[in-house]
Amino acid sequence: MLNDWYKRCFRRVLVDMHIPDWNPAFLAKLDADEYADTILSGNITETMLYTNSHVGYALYPSKVGPVHAALQGKDFVGRVVERCHERDVAVVAYHSAVYNNAIFLQEPDWRIQPIDGEGVYEHNRYGVCCPNSPYRDFAVAQTEELCGLYPFDGIFFDMLFWPHVCYCDYCRKRFRAEAGAALPEVVDWNDPTWMAFQRARERWMAELAGLLTAAVRRTRPSMTVTHQMSPVLHGWGLAMPYYLTEHCDYCSGDFYGPAIQQSLVCKIFEAISTRKPFEFHTSRCVHLWDHVTMKTPVRMATQAALAPAHASAFMFIDAIDPEGTLNRGVYERIGAIFADMAPYEPYLGGDMCADVAIYVSPESRFDFAENGVPMSGQKQQASNMGLSGGMPHMNAVMGAAKALQEAHIPFAVVTPATLDRLGRYRVVIVPNVLIMSDAEIAALREYVANGGAIYASGYTSLVAEDGSPRADFGLADVFGVSYVDRGATGLSFLTVQDEGLAAVIAPQAQVIHTGGQFRVRATSAQVAATVTLPYYPADAGTVLRESFASIHSNPPGPTGTDPALCFASFGKGRACYAAGAIEAESALTNRVMIEHIVRRLLGGPAPVEADAPRFVELTVFDKPDARCMNISLVALREDDDCVPCEATVRVRLGEMKCVGLRALPGGEERPYTETEGVLSFEVKGIGTLAMFEVKYG
Repeated sequence: MLNDWYKRCFRRVLVDMHIPDWNPAFLAKLDADEYADTILSGNITETMLYTNSHVGYALYPSKVGPVHAALQGKDFVGRVVERCHERDVAVVAYHSAVYNNAIFLQEPDWRIQPIDGEGVYEHNRYGVCCPNSPYRDFAVAQTEELCGLYPFDGIFFDMLFWPHVCYCDYCRKRFRAEAGAALPEVVDWNDPTWMAFQRARERWMAELAGLLTAAVRRTRPSMTVTHQMSPVLHGWGLAMPYYLTEHCDYCSGDFYGPAIQQSLVCKIFEAISTRKPFEFHTSRCVHLWDHVTMKTPVRMATQAALAPAHASAFMFIDAIDPEGTLNRGVYERIGAIFADMAPYEPYLGGDMCADVAIYVSPESRFDFAENGVPMSGQKQQASNMGLSGGMPHMNAVMGAAKALQEAHIPFAVVTPATLDRLGRYRVVIVPNVLIMSDAEIAALREYVANGGAIYASGYTSLVAEDGSPRADFGLADVFGVSYVDRGATGLSFLTVQDEGLAAVIAPQAQVIHTGGQFRVRATSAQVAATVTLPYYPADAGTVLRESFASIHSNPPGPTGTDPALCFASFGKGRACYAAGAIEAESALTNRVMIEHIVRRLLGGPAPVEADAPRFVELTVFDKPDARCMNISLVALREDDDCVPCEATVRVRLGEMKCVGLRALPGGEERPYTETEGVLSFEVKGIGTLAMFEVKYG
């Protein structure tokens, strides 16, 4: 029977221990009891414990792989497991896969081989092994050994992705056998062979994940298994598919971006995690490369508070000093934050409630601008978001998420694997999806025909899943527009014709868009804004010729007539199509426009709304068995200023009646008014997190 520790352990900590052993001082002071005492002082209920690291040395007496020289026969892992279990603290083994410097150096034939050879390794610290090489047998054997030795509650496999595109003999031979072709050497997202290669890379990495999960199941069936899922936000280069979750008991991953990134990740994990709660990791330092500078207490508390607001577990990441010591002060701060979070735990759970969803396409994590780029000469990095660094679809996803968060519109995520959930939402945002299968198109068409509403932008439904461009949008009938040609590239503007939108962006008459806009023709749609070009291309101006309209900027030229934003009806539903991904822009005006479009498509108020500052996020979880819902407000401040703010929350319960409102976790009854089925209450003094329980009957 699978251990259910993950359902009750929400406060978690991990200590990075990527320490080599070529200096005798490294980990010389590592003491299992001191280590355990320190982490346990952080008010934790689970720890992730390093059993090896990216440098490859085992931190236990392994007979399969090399052992860190500082251990000198000591069983660091075994003792920490024992000490934590004495305190009823769960222990999850951390195991680094693919990234293994020791095996990389020991077995040169197993290395991931970039197309230009191994010169890339002269300039980075990471040695990585190819999943198609005999490394996979080594990884499975070490996993079986590790899980057989210790009573871990679970295991987390890190780094199951490709830090480089591999052209080793193993990959060449396997692709030739599977696809009947040589490995392509030029990026081309319209080439079926290149697309097949990318999908093979994803499949091969998922296969390794499956082998490791199976090794755990054979050896210690009660252990949970999960794999690093942070590449859900990263580009094609890492080639980690969302369906890797098939080998995970729950989603888990580390992220280091702003609060809106954490909010979006929580929605993605909520959508794709096999079991709940999922787990979010982030560092206690401002950057992974900065070993000493801690995030402010407010920043740490905000990140921790987003976890209960999403009914998830939260993990702080620390890093051990090279000699093997930890800073007790770090755990005092973590302990204080976790002490504030612990009282919320009994109330977590339920179903995320949202009337709006963002469609996230794992297949669209690339950029068509990369077409024609040769793989030779590329400096591939483990953190690459795609070869060019651009991901138009994910940029649009993030922009849409920020617009919804600032508008206090609760939102969820839908992926190709969860298309059957479309009917749960009144509006689905489909932001600049670069490639789309016939099945995705059919599901979205049916959703709108049955009464749903979509906002779509850019490439959405124009390119098939094998990279072949369609003659027209696959959803042209739904959008009420047809594709004409590539249209404006670079800087352009949307000149608003619609009165409602004009009022929203006033006193501006246009909104800026830097990502280009397709030329489209309205067939049945009503045009709400048109494309306006600058007087001259933004990159054309020089002192030597008459080629700019204003020396500092690129103002809009005469108003154009090509549609930029259209509204259409289809079946029982509605659609809005934007010729460019205006949601990807950083300007507040663009986000306000997206908010207005979404509210128009909603056609009425959401079940739960809030009037609050734009930095506040609203989340809602329904617990129908308990006849109650949790409503959370989190202040997503990015600075150290924790000035309390206020909010008004409105809840529409439909045919149900409110039978009580209380603040969590204390349970104090709170006053509210209920008029014509709308429950309203005031929230004073939101510092970081305010949570309420609405009982209904």
